[in-house]
Amino acid sequence: MNTFFIGIDIGGTHVRIATYDETLGYISDIKKVKFKKSGICELEISENICDLITSAINEMKQENKVLKGIGISLAALFERTTGNIVKWPNNMTWNGFELKKYLQSKFNVPVILEDDANSAALGEKLEGAGKGHDNLAYITISTGVGCGLILNNTLITGANGWAGEIGHIKVVEEGPECNCGNKGCLQALVSGPALLKRFKELKKGCGDTELIQLPEVAVLAEKGDADAIEVFSRAGMHIGKIIANIVMLLDISAFVIGGGVAEAGNILLDSVRETAAHQLKYFNREVKIEKSALADINGVIGALGIIYRHINNREPEMMLRLS
Repeated sequence: MNTFFIGIDIGGTHVRIATYDETLGYISDIKKVKFKKSGICELEISENICDLITSAINEMKQENKVLKGIGISLAALFERTTGNIVKWPNNMTWNGFELKKYLQSKFNVPVILEDDANSAALGEKLEGAGKGHDNLAYITISTGVGCGLILNNTLITGANGWAGEIGHIKVVEEGPECNCGNKGCLQALVSGPALLKRFKELKKGCGDTELIQLPEVAVLAEKGDADAIEVFSRAGMHIGKIIANIVMLLDISAFVIGGGVAEAGNILLDSVRETAAHQLKYFNREVKIEKSALADINGVIGALGIIYRHINNREPEMMLRLS
């Protein structure tokens, strides 16, 4: 029997879906659609998940292929045993919804939910900058800061499924206030909003910067603007120190950095690498730190990998096809 898997990455603004053909061993072109928000939980799930799954099933049915399982990447807190949504900050309408049970009942196949950072980590390991590494950390830096950890080829989720919350590690005493309520968290220092706020503070009195966005700050840094360079260099220093601490704690040798802030490229990454190398110089540790090779599609690829692993107890031999 020819079988396939479906992976879905659900974000606050977009949903991505892909299939993995188990017989041919390749990933389909990844479809990206805008998240349809109505404020009605079941309607949103129908329009943003079920309709996409049904369309994929019908398409694959024409090739006599049968759905074997569904993997879902979601930036939400959920109960790992039940798959019930506990809290999704992007959309409180889904809080309490029995997502796994609902989808398994509707499509009659196994469904696995995973945190978005964990899914992205597996995606990078399977087809991205972490390929070939059994010990890997994926760090995403955008509106928030998260981390997915893979140790000895195993995704580490922790006792409650919340492992890798490095955004809320205290970096400096009495630093800026974080949205978690504490002060000096990594997220409050290196997230996109934090960097933009810092740049505007440095430029206060030097013209109108109210409408400037972070990509423009990165361009200014590339052109030699001292304040823009300082913003990214300081962020890289904080991230580099955290990476060095993770290396000492878990002996991870490969790090992949993604998210919107990582799009600044070497302006950020050079500082990350230099700081980590300086802190590790006495310990003979070789650490690879790379920008994500998959950008915003690592989550959907990871979702495919997670459901494949769950059913087959091994990694898929994926071949990525990009349209």
